[in-house]
Amino acid sequence: MNRLKGWKIRNMVLLIMLAMVLPLSLLSSALDFHLYKRNELRHIDAQLFNAAVLAKATLPDNYHDAILDAATVTPEAFDRIVDRNNKLCEELGLEYLWSLMLLDGRLCFTSATSPDKKVENHQHAKFLEPHANPELYAHAFQTMEPQFQNNIDKWGSIRAVLVPFYDSQGRKCLFGASKKLSDIHANTATLLRNALFALLILLIPGILVSLIFSKWLTSPIARLADAAEEIGEGRYETDINIEGSREVNVLAHQLADMRDAIRDQMASLAKAMDELRNFEQIVNSSPIIVYRLRYAPKEWPVEFVSNNINQLGYSAAQLLSGQSPWYCINYPEDIPAVEKFVKEVIDQGEDAFNLESRMLTATGEIRWMHSWNRFIRDGKGNITHLHGIFVDITDRKISQERDGQYRQRLKALSQDLATTEDRERRQFAEALHEDVGQMLAGLNMKFTALKEAVDRDRIDDLFEQVDTLLQHIMGKCKSLTWTMCPPSLYETDIAAGLERMAEDLKDLFGIDVSIQTAGLRIELDREASAFIFRWAKELLVNVAKHAETTAADIAVSQYTDKIYMVVTDQGKGMDTSELENGSGTGFGLFSIRENLAQMGGLMNIQSEPGKGTKVLIICPLPSLLLKIQ
Repeated sequence: MNRLKGWKIRNMVLLIMLAMVLPLSLLSSALDFHLYKRNELRHIDAQLFNAAVLAKATLPDNYHDAILDAATVTPEAFDRIVDRNNKLCEELGLEYLWSLMLLDGRLCFTSATSPDKKVENHQHAKFLEPHANPELYAHAFQTMEPQFQNNIDKWGSIRAVLVPFYDSQGRKCLFGASKKLSDIHANTATLLRNALFALLILLIPGILVSLIFSKWLTSPIARLADAAEEIGEGRYETDINIEGSREVNVLAHQLADMRDAIRDQMASLAKAMDELRNFEQIVNSSPIIVYRLRYAPKEWPVEFVSNNINQLGYSAAQLLSGQSPWYCINYPEDIPAVEKFVKEVIDQGEDAFNLESRMLTATGEIRWMHSWNRFIRDGKGNITHLHGIFVDITDRKISQERDGQYRQRLKALSQDLATTEDRERRQFAEALHEDVGQMLAGLNMKFTALKEAVDRDRIDDLFEQVDTLLQHIMGKCKSLTWTMCPPSLYETDIAAGLERMAEDLKDLFGIDVSIQTAGLRIELDREASAFIFRWAKELLVNVAKHAETTAADIAVSQYTDKIYMVVTDQGKGMDTSELENGSGTGFGLFSIRENLAQMGGLMNIQSEPGKGTKVLIICPLPSLLLKIQ
């Protein structure tokens, strides 16, 4: 009977152990299969990503930068690109390689692949052909980060990698590479065989071990094992009331004590882990970086740093391992001043202090940080650690500096405006008095002499002099009128207004202005066109007065929803820094820049002394009350 009971116990223990081994083996095999499958997918994603990058690299330099319309790339050149993509797909075992561009709000193909990999069949997408499913790329263009996703198109299900980027004009573009999901799933059988093989490797030793132990375990030990297994599974309410030998009873009491201790510790640990996770989540989702440094001046070893240190391009592991020491992420020029300040804080017996200093990102960028710090001391009062937090204040620093520069610039320009207004009044008064006034006085004398003249030749001569004076007076009045308010300001035809302005500049300043308005397809109302003519007048008069040249070029064109103006000359050039600080002749240019800023536009000035000047103005057409023809 005892032998039968022992046999039953051994078989029960065997079944229990097999019940433990088999699920663990299956779980391990399933985990292996999942890991194999995930690694295979990562490998495929990496292959697709590299293929997309390679396809981009094989295109001509500045390929996307040069795209303006459908005529930019000929069908023959596009077929060569498609043929190259076909060959890359065949060599790499891919389904498609393509690239897209957001052009005028449409998602268009800029390169493609033939479905049958034969370019002569012309089944591929054409150059700048709109994509049928632009919503597939919405997230990629929204984040401008690589995307790995499964798509379904008219040719079937695919695994795709999308690699977005900007061209030099800030337009959004994207390279894509894909592979058939059916090809990927074909590898599943191999992965499953590997998982089953791993299952056998784990299962056979488990069965052998179970057979060996089942022969030696007694009933009390089996019950202890059952209780221990239940506790190991987290069932801490398991009753441990086992009678047996003295040794078994001691083991049972110890197991019960361990169960109670584990239950209490697990409850405390679970609570602490929840609190820690909540705290880490709060910290890592905030801009505030938390750190703990061991007190060792010059070195400052990092014992803790929150994961959001990745704001600076570093990982927490890099700092904790010493791969990126704390002193290396501080800006070198600030280190002496920071060390001196910290020493003064310690000498004064203070524990808490705030500090503003610069730090270096992993890419070498300089960022301003504000930190709140506290020294931690041991029972003897010795400093052991430094706890602190810091936050990036670079934007605030830049804003403060920009505001200061802007105020200084406004002050200088306001002084320049007052001087300019006074000078213009004086010049206008002098022109009226010295030129127009004197010529009118001379005209009066001629009329007096004309009344007293008797000789016919004398009368004709006086009439000729009067006519000359009148011509001078009209010319001077025209000059003053044009300076105060050019007639071209009231033109609505941009090309005609610029031609009229060029004629006036030739008459008044002797400067030849070349005008180009090719491709200009807009008509503006009087108020909107006045902005363009004021900008053109300010820039061209600056050339006439200051560039020391007799020729200038102005081009006005339209692209999508923006208007572009470019004024160039080959004159003496200038130092553009004088314009930034408000000195020189910068008020007119400053006024243009402010107008453009209010309308969402910009002005860029390129110039060097002795190398001429180029001014580019870009303004959104909706801001100029556009009327599309």
